[in-house]
Amino acid sequence: MLNNAGAYFGDARVATAENIEMTFMLSVQVPYILTTELLPLLEKAAGRVIHTSSFMHHFAQTRVLDFGLEQSYSAAMAYNNAKLYTIWLAIAQAEALEKQGSSVTVNAYHPGLIATNLGNDGVKRNLRSRILTRLMKPFSKDLDQGIETGYYLSLSPEVAGVSGRYFAEKKVARVSLKGFDVAKSQALLDYLDKKIQVFKESYGD
Repeated sequence: MLNNAGAYFGDARVATAENIEMTFMLSVQVPYILTTELLPLLEKAAGRVIHTSSFMHHFAQTRVLDFGLEQSYSAAMAYNNAKLYTIWLAIAQAEALEKQGSSVTVNAYHPGLIATNLGNDGVKRNLRSRILTRLMKPFSKDLDQGIETGYYLSLSPEVAGVSGRYFAEKKVARVSLKGFDVAKSQALLDYLDKKIQVFKESYGD
């Protein structure tokens, strides 16, 4: 299962009815829900779960845990933090599944700089952002190139049984020193579970 949905929103914080910041919702909450709900099927197939992260996780700001970015918000912070949380999620899920004796593996990966319309999801983009996007476009991968590591993690026998890792260019890559903290990752899981409970109370199981 390759989780690869996301958006880069504008200057104003956008949230769901449950007050989940939208970048976090798409990049972290939804993959967590899907993995949790589909786990019985993944178990039957010795499945692999791949979360799409980014090199930008190195620029995350998590000194103060504010998963919903209610205290301070910027589109860049929302994106960078979500990509770091994606790695925390992959490691935490991998460890939990291993303890359960599960054959399901969970990894995260950086697809590279891809020429997409991701930034267009924002309500407005400043001039510097637009200029930077144009300057970087010649150095960007196309979608087929960007998904190669995702396909590799999904299908290659070379990574069968490998779990809890972060990949780039089909190789295990260095994770930010902020990449995994047991207490913080547990706080992330608690936050995700709390929001799922809110969903259930609002809409039923």
